[in-house]
Amino acid sequence: MNTPRSSVASRMGLAALLVPAQVLPTRQQTVLHVARAGSDTWSGRLEAPNAALSDGPVATVARARDLVRALERDSGGALKGPVTILLHDGVYSLSEPLVLTSEDSGDADHPITYASAAGEHPVLSAGRRLPRWRSVTLDGKKLWSADIQEIRTSMKMDRWTFRELYVNNQRRTRARCPDVGYLHIEDIPDLPPDTQWTDGKNNFRFREADATVWKKAASADLVVFTRWIDTHLTVAGIDLEKRIATFTKRTTFLLNPGDLYFLEGSAAFLDSPGEWFLDDKAGTIYYMPLPGETIDHSIAAAPVFTSVLELHGEPEQGRFVQHVRFEGLTFSHAQWWFPEEYKPGRPSVDPMGFVQAAWGVPGAVHADGARHVAFIDCTISHVGGYGFELARGCTDDVFSRCTITDLGAGGVKIGETVVRESAADRTARNTVEDCTLTDGGHIHHQAIGLWIGQSSENRVTHNRITEFDYSGISIGWTWGYGPSQAGGNIVELNEIDHLGDRPGNTEPPLGDMGGIYTLGTQSGTVIRNNFFHDIAGRTIAWGIYFDEGSTGIVAENNLVLRTTHGGFHQHYGKENVVQNNIFAMGRDAQVWRTRREEHTSFTFARNIVVADNDKWFNGDWSGGVVLQNNLYWRTDAKPVPFPGGKDLSAWLATGLDTGSVVADPKLDLAHPTHFAVADDSPARALGFQPFELATVGPRPKGP
Repeated sequence: MNTPRSSVASRMGLAALLVPAQVLPTRQQTVLHVARAGSDTWSGRLEAPNAALSDGPVATVARARDLVRALERDSGGALKGPVTILLHDGVYSLSEPLVLTSEDSGDADHPITYASAAGEHPVLSAGRRLPRWRSVTLDGKKLWSADIQEIRTSMKMDRWTFRELYVNNQRRTRARCPDVGYLHIEDIPDLPPDTQWTDGKNNFRFREADATVWKKAASADLVVFTRWIDTHLTVAGIDLEKRIATFTKRTTFLLNPGDLYFLEGSAAFLDSPGEWFLDDKAGTIYYMPLPGETIDHSIAAAPVFTSVLELHGEPEQGRFVQHVRFEGLTFSHAQWWFPEEYKPGRPSVDPMGFVQAAWGVPGAVHADGARHVAFIDCTISHVGGYGFELARGCTDDVFSRCTITDLGAGGVKIGETVVRESAADRTARNTVEDCTLTDGGHIHHQAIGLWIGQSSENRVTHNRITEFDYSGISIGWTWGYGPSQAGGNIVELNEIDHLGDRPGNTEPPLGDMGGIYTLGTQSGTVIRNNFFHDIAGRTIAWGIYFDEGSTGIVAENNLVLRTTHGGFHQHYGKENVVQNNIFAMGRDAQVWRTRREEHTSFTFARNIVVADNDKWFNGDWSGGVVLQNNLYWRTDAKPVPFPGGKDLSAWLATGLDTGSVVADPKLDLAHPTHFAVADDSPARALGFQPFELATVGPRPKGP
């Protein structure tokens, strides 16, 4: 495969950030050590304690940061050489999030690196290890219990509460009902005739078969799913006779009969191994152990702070956190929950939820005003929000070979929801490459694997994004054709799979989603050489989804396989190009176009479309599109049903599609990332150019 020129240039530009810390220039290099056995009264210049010198490593990363600040002051305000802070094995429970400001910056020749010592695996934790378990019996159940009141007192917190628990470094389930799967809403009572789908309600009627559940739900929380969002509610009252549950707040959108929900957070639901319940008032946690877990060898941790690491530049003042590297570190145990003063952005609505993408949930690693900052071989795990977040004024930053996993929300957020007037405030030109983003949406199910808002010229390459309840990648935050700053983003050589239909889901909870989802004008955005597969929605889900005014986007050389509602969909937009892709084995459609407009919505050319059913073209294909030189093929050898029930000849006679054929493409998808198009395939005669997916997803780390 020919590597795109822009890709080569980008990699050359990133070279300085990706040079391993150990081969950076050594002139006047300073190395500081951090170890659990260290002391913040020591210099940090020694790797291990030396009794004779009464010196050794420091105990906290914050102290090492402060020593670098002092070093810079003593050097006249500029470092004389690179600085490396080596963290040794262990879990470092932070007394507060680690904060770096512009005074903690290096420069291009003298970067500051926070790295794991060779062969070691330090963890920066925003949580606390719980006290030792003890055996108890609660309501006839044999459980483990631990008191957290002492931790509350030591942290001077009147009320430490949490919605996540990790036992033996694995997420455990907040006591819920049903244990697996969902319950279904029967209907919404007393709806005024002018009710809109955006009007939330604070009640619904549950099914008669679920009445026994609701008899013990008085103190429960509820997570309810509708359309493409989830809303979090607390039970206020239950009318068992009318089967109506009432909540303290309203849902984000109007619920529909059949929508899914589950209950959680009540001691009455603590009935399956791996579940836990926090008695918040008493400060006591209860846990039902999994088979094989022993009380003396099971370590539990819970989150305390919203973030582990914060980079606080001040773009409006021209002060940035820059030329800082993080290598081989793990960031864990952050949490986020709606604050009491939370407002979702619409004054008339008061739900605990978001209108899309869980956009307001922050990252466990959060940055404003970060430039030339790199995260290499790092891990974000066991957090309640997003993993990484580059918010305002972040440019030329890199995430490379990172693993972002076990997430309450999504993996990576880049940019903001607002259009920034000042260039210094805009986020652009960041890179996410060779990363694995997986196992998200445990709390905020509508979160995205990788979200790009009002941000341009970012590169998303060679990543694996898998096991989320909603879309894999989302780009843009402008509905329609208004001002947008999301252009020029490059998405290539990623594998995006098992969305909605993921391990642990009995059915997809959300819909209106895609492997990649776009909205707004974003000229120069290119989606190429990606592998999208196994994407399922409760209502509708596609591989490539151009929504709400998507404009100026090119999607080429992508393979989309096994989606529930089609390989490609455009709601509305203009002047997009969809070319040289393979769309195969959609369940309810292959390609979908919803709204016709006066301009050209998109050009659909030189694509191979393959299916084994009679569900092909959905929506409005009456005009405003250009289709040419496509190959269509049914593997069951039956006629392809073109729009309006036409056969190929009648379809071509409309003039909407030219040069296209129905023919066997001689396409072998037995091994999709190494698929083959035969040399004598009729697709080649139409101009289809075989493309390469052998290197899709994270590449092996080099020597």
